[in-house]
Amino acid sequence: MKTILHASHFVKHKQEAQAVLTGLFLFFSSLAFAQNPCPPGKVQICHKGKNIICVSPSAVAAHLAHGDKLGSCTPSPCTVTATGGKITCARPSVPLSAVSGNTGASFSWAGPNGFVSVSANPVVTIPGIYTVTVSSPNCTAISDTALVIRDVAAPTVTATGGTITCSNPTVVLKATSSVSGSGFKWTGPNGFTSTSANPNVQAPGTYVVTATNPATGCTASNAAVVQQSINAPVILTVQASGSGSITCANPSVVLTATTTSTNVKYKWTGPNDFISDSAMPVVTQPGTYQLQLSNIGNGCSSTASIQITQNTVTPAEVSTIPSVLGTLTCAESNLVLTGGSATTGVAYNWTGPSGFASSSRITKATVPGIYTLMVTDTSNGCGSQATISVEQNIATPAGVTASNSEPLTCFTTEVSLMGSSSTMAVSYSWTGPDGFVSSSPTTTTGIAGKYTLTITDLENGCMSIASTTVEQNTAAPADVTINSGYLTCDNAPVTLLAGSSTANVDYNWFGPDGYFAATAETTTTTPGEYLLMVTNQVNGCTMMMTTVVEQDLSECMTITNRQAPLAEAAAEAKIKTVELTIYPNPIQNKAIISFKIPESGKVTVAIYSAMGVSQKLLFSQQAHANHLYQLPVDASKFAKGIYYCVITVNNKQYSKKMVVMP
Repeated sequence: MKTILHASHFVKHKQEAQAVLTGLFLFFSSLAFAQNPCPPGKVQICHKGKNIICVSPSAVAAHLAHGDKLGSCTPSPCTVTATGGKITCARPSVPLSAVSGNTGASFSWAGPNGFVSVSANPVVTIPGIYTVTVSSPNCTAISDTALVIRDVAAPTVTATGGTITCSNPTVVLKATSSVSGSGFKWTGPNGFTSTSANPNVQAPGTYVVTATNPATGCTASNAAVVQQSINAPVILTVQASGSGSITCANPSVVLTATTTSTNVKYKWTGPNDFISDSAMPVVTQPGTYQLQLSNIGNGCSSTASIQITQNTVTPAEVSTIPSVLGTLTCAESNLVLTGGSATTGVAYNWTGPSGFASSSRITKATVPGIYTLMVTDTSNGCGSQATISVEQNIATPAGVTASNSEPLTCFTTEVSLMGSSSTMAVSYSWTGPDGFVSSSPTTTTGIAGKYTLTITDLENGCMSIASTTVEQNTAAPADVTINSGYLTCDNAPVTLLAGSSTANVDYNWFGPDGYFAATAETTTTTPGEYLLMVTNQVNGCTMMMTTVVEQDLSECMTITNRQAPLAEAAAEAKIKTVELTIYPNPIQNKAIISFKIPESGKVTVAIYSAMGVSQKLLFSQQAHANHLYQLPVDASKFAKGIYYCVITVNNKQYSKKMVVMP
């Protein structure tokens, strides 16, 4: 700090001295007449009135201020030349020089801070004006001044460091100086030294550079910091999507890595020259994949690896059982498809015609075609296929016909149903009214209506259907009329008269004692109930009605010749009468019809509806005279109403009304 103050003081006086010197130089230049014993550039001063001294123009003002005069003294002044110098950092002391041409001269120096010296060449360390006085017995003392200046200006130095990284392991230190030609010296960690302005370093730390001013030797220092960034990214995990295995279900996997580091870049390498800079690359080949994770800022990297496996083994021994399944028919509308594989843990998927799909190992096919079984290993998604062919035979029987022989009438109570097909090996099935069924190609029925014939191919179960309608004409004669009669002595015989609006009918009368007549009009002398049967000649259907012939012979008592014949006729009729009884009558469920005939012969017993339609034949064979025959009747199948039991004995007919109750 002391040195710096002296330097400032020196600079101030230096400026003042220069101003004075400039003025004096101009002044003495005008004194051309005056003798000047001083060398060029020096000014003659009469010091203390007796010594002539030669001083620098810059010291003139100081001498004048102390009472000295310009010019010469008496006697002649001695001669002297004083020389100063420059104090620098490299030269902290300067020798002063005083040279006199006078013999026996002695020197006396005076300067800043009370400096004195009698040496002609003293060494000083303080800048300023130094005055040397030369005296000799032969001359008037004279003085001269020497200027000592100080130049300790240090250079301005800058120092720049850097950062050591993995990508830049060497840092170039940079030093600059405000003084051209300055020298540099670096020191640093681990005993590092260098005299280069820009040395290379590879260790972190603080590096100090000292710059030296070549003119003064003064130095200035600065520090540069070399940092180090060699922290590599932290890889926490390296993973692959799924199970880390390439399979048929997952032909590619995604590689990922987790890290706590930011500002990083990825570089993946793997089999078959695989390379990727993606954070999440997609790979399709098995093998070892290496990740190099680099810090973008410092180039440092960490590595990790992952093993990708592959499982693309397909299921073994995939088959359908059997390879050709069979044939779809009408009888077999679906066939069982069965798949198999020697590999366990597999999934089954069937595809086939018409969008068929099934995920069951065992399924059913309903349409013909090629069925494909895909068996997939559920662990890797790999599949194997097998196929199966399903044939079809659904041809229906050809040439199917159904017909009947004729309509049903009261003459024809059964007709034939006839079916046929040009296809061999078929079965027949008839269905019709009232639950009619038959499995014969030709059958009979007594019920009118529509009959359906189903013919089934015995090989494939396919059917063809035909139908026929059995017509029926069982209309009884219409508007049948019958009269009644009354026998008296004056009205005998009685006329019975029948009629019908239906043309072409036959009339048959049945009455007591085997009475029979086959005309619309007839007579009788026997009282009793008479049955009229009117028969349609076209269809054989009949209408039955009864009438009663009553008798009153009270007025005939006086006529004895008429009573005897009538009594004899009545007795004879009683002996030959056919006995016919129904019990119980009315009938609810079951009854017994009993008959006895007076003479042996052919007998038929039948039941007719009120419309004359035959309902049931009970008896038709040879019968013995006076033998009691009993015929059971099941009336539960008859509708409620009026029926007639007609017995025919030796071509003579007798009848009896029967009532069926619910």
